[in-house]
Amino acid sequence: MKMTSWILIHVLLFQFVLTPIVRAQQARSEVKRIALVDFRNLTGDESLDRYKKSVPDQIQTVLAGTGTMRLVERGQLESALRELKLGMDAIIDDQTAVQLGKVLQANAIITGSYHREGNTLQFTARVIEVETSEVITGVVERCRVGDDVFSAIDRVANSLIEKLRIHEWSDIIFQPPPEIAEKKKGKKTLLWIGLGALVVAGAAAAMLLGGGGDEEGPTTPAILIDPPVRPGN
Repeated sequence: MKMTSWILIHVLLFQFVLTPIVRAQQARSEVKRIALVDFRNLTGDESLDRYKKSVPDQIQTVLAGTGTMRLVERGQLESALRELKLGMDAIIDDQTAVQLGKVLQANAIITGSYHREGNTLQFTARVIEVETSEVITGVVERCRVGDDVFSAIDRVANSLIEKLRIHEWSDIIFQPPPEIAEKKKGKKTLLWIGLGALVVAGAAAAMLLGGGGDEEGPTTPAILIDPPVRPGN
């Protein structure tokens, strides 16, 4: 019985303590695939069409520098659009973005647009999670016409990074900031240590209540027999 109890203790410890830790490490180490499509020019000014490709390319460059994502290459994107019978200048709504993400086996799609109001250009970018079809986050940035547009685009990319870092992902794309990761790690470690201690205590109590011996069954009480009476006594 003692051997069986110790085997049970080790199995429960592995299930409740080690398995969640291993799964958490695998989730944290997984790098997600992100795809960026061409931005839509809503200005009505064809002279600004050059930003359709250059803006997402700039954002992709900044995001790739974080080392926390794998960006889908332009060739793969074009191939997926052809598979969906769409052109690079197609209007990508949320549902089409999700379909495109599935073809690309991407975890998220970044779409965007820009329009002009007087002397101001406004850029908008959104992140759509492929699995849930939900808009994860969005960023808006403005600059004056004639200013350094790509400084504004860098701000868009950096804002996306910061928002994604603090987002509670069910399927993590980004590592959380170090201070948040350490706090969560400490709380989870204490939780699993506590559960493990409860499992050990419960198994030990069960072993003690069961007798804790090495016998395989109940022992038979000894029977005392009087010695035979010798003749003449």
